[in-house]
Amino acid sequence: MALWHWMNGNVTKDGIKKDLQWMHDIGLSGFFLFDAAYSTPQVVDTLLPYMSEGLKDAFRYAVALADSLDLEVGIGHNSKVVVIVKILNLRYQFEFVWRFL
Repeated sequence: MALWHWMNGNVTKDGIKKDLQWMHDIGLSGFFLFDAAYSTPQVVDTLLPYMSEGLKDAFRYAVALADSLDLEVGIGHNSKVVVIVKILNLRYQFEFVWRFL
């Protein structure tokens, strides 16, 4: 499993696709996803602020893509909650995870 940090909203679907495909191609079993709000410079055209609809959409995309690649997903949130999700029932998992976020 890899630690995958989304740095201060610097996230794009293209970047997600490239990262997850690479993880799959090298044989990783999955990732732990963390959103980090450090003083990170903007490197994407549009930042996705924490818990914005854009970030939630990117998260849903990442989990759906992980499912299609048979990757496990772990979610870290403010170092208080870590949920490990083996994607079995995607709709249930989203409802479960978003209750914590």
